[in-house]
Amino acid sequence: MTIRYKKLPNFPQRVTDLLLQKYDEEIGDRGVATCTNQNYRHIQPHLKMMMFNVDLDLPECYSRIMFLISGPNTGMGIPHTDKSRDFCINVPIRVNGNKTDYIAGKFGSLSDYPDPEPFTIDGKTGLKFGYDEKYFERVKMDTPIFINTGLPHSWINDDDEHRVLASLFLKTEDFEEASRIVDQWV
Repeated sequence: MTIRYKKLPNFPQRVTDLLLQKYDEEIGDRGVATCTNQNYRHIQPHLKMMMFNVDLDLPECYSRIMFLISGPNTGMGIPHTDKSRDFCINVPIRVNGNKTDYIAGKFGSLSDYPDPEPFTIDGKTGLKFGYDEKYFERVKMDTPIFINTGLPHSWINDDDEHRVLASLFLKTEDFEEASRIVDQWV
């Protein structure tokens, strides 16, 4: 069975605290609305990404993080597969557990979804999918989560505040190895 996602309730709190500190130092709740930092870029109409280097003291991960920021009441992002990575760990920074969910594809094979539309950014190709609730489930972002980004996924923000996640990059490129690594935090 293909792993779609794993919630990580035992993810190190010290790392979560460090990510929150980095967010507060680099962006902060006051600056998130404008995100004038030159490091940001739009990846979808209402998703900004900002990359930073930070010493995570987590040997399984690279020392770079990506903050994923969606604006207030922006609804659902476009269901997609990532173009540049097959998996990640997403850590909630500013997430309203009642109004901002991770949207996970329900099936472990791309052939189980309606035909996607390819999209290309920076020479890399991902897939976009139409949303139909029979193919997706809403997952509460109440803990860090390991995500199979090679399967359709998205997010929703129905909150009056920005939704902010820190996304981590594991050093391995092998999905099975990555899945075994994160088992220590399940």
